[in-house]
Amino acid sequence: MFMKCMESQIFEKIGMTKGETKVYLSLLKLGECTITPLVRDSKVSKSKVYDLLVKLVDKGLAGYIIKEKKRIFRASDPIKLIDYLEKKEKEFLIEKKEVEKLMPFLRSKAQEMMEKQRAIIYEGINGYETIREELLLELQAGEQLLVIGAPVLANIKYDKRLLEFHKKREKKKVGMKIIYNLNARKFAERRKKLRLTKVKFMHENVITPSWIEIFRKSILIGVISEDYLFCFIIQDQRVANSFKSYFNLLWKLAKK
Repeated sequence: MFMKCMESQIFEKIGMTKGETKVYLSLLKLGECTITPLVRDSKVSKSKVYDLLVKLVDKGLAGYIIKEKKRIFRASDPIKLIDYLEKKEKEFLIEKKEVEKLMPFLRSKAQEMMEKQRAIIYEGINGYETIREELLLELQAGEQLLVIGAPVLANIKYDKRLLEFHKKREKKKVGMKIIYNLNARKFAERRKKLRLTKVKFMHENVITPSWIEIFRKSILIGVISEDYLFCFIIQDQRVANSFKSYFNLLWKLAKK
């Protein structure tokens, strides 16, 4: 039973439906057969078996011959599964190239929309990750992401996911200066080990549940509690410049 379950999962991973998998495995088991024993063994209704057989034939995984005016079905040599996967791989590469051709147009439209939407709110860790990666596109190699405040709760709940962002940031050669809440020192020490990263600390009596991330022409203000995570995006060059000045002042006052 376990092996049968594993087989089904593998076939589904390569793009076959549960029905196709059942019929294909029954064909392998029965050899040449008519519809009736195939329906009985696969436990798929007769009305659906015909459609599934057509799909398997189209994929090159099954075939049939005519004997005494009856269609006799059989599974193709299992090596055809490799042919099927290679065909899918070629189709995927073609589709990928087509999407890549569209990317400059799609990115320009997305950028136009973001520039029109000067203020946007995102909710949850997935929303935060998505917009943060989009904002990272503003920064080029050699530039810096500036962060004011790093709540300990955000690091406790999402440390691994936050580190994934830093891997992408480092790959792009974008630096970071971050001023941590003092109670998040454990996580700050880990950030010190990252390349292109400088860390300082707020004073002891300054503990914040929020933080500010300053990109080239946008800022992200995040707020977190046990029950929610919100981030508020402002896209305005003048606002971003004013927060950079604010950051530089705090950086001079922050503790190493």
